Amino acid sequence: MGNINTGYLINAEGVIYGLHGSKEVIQDGVLLFPEEGCSQIAGGALSDLGSAVEEIEIPVNITNIQYRSICGAE
Repeated sequence: MGNINTGYLINAEGVIYGLHGSKEVIQDGVLLFPEEGCSQIAGGALSDLGSAVEEIEIPVNITNIQYRSICGAE
């Protein structure tokens, strides 16, 4: 199932592949990522966030963001 303490689902390889409740990952309109324990964001992982996100802060540990990881498929 992954690390749900961060609000994200993170697999053993450190890839964020989904959400475990958007309340934990959005603060005052800012999408925040964990600063450790992950290095990638899988395609479609954050496609369900909707319009609650106004700004995205990506820490240096995130080194790979796959295509359509945030906006999802159209």
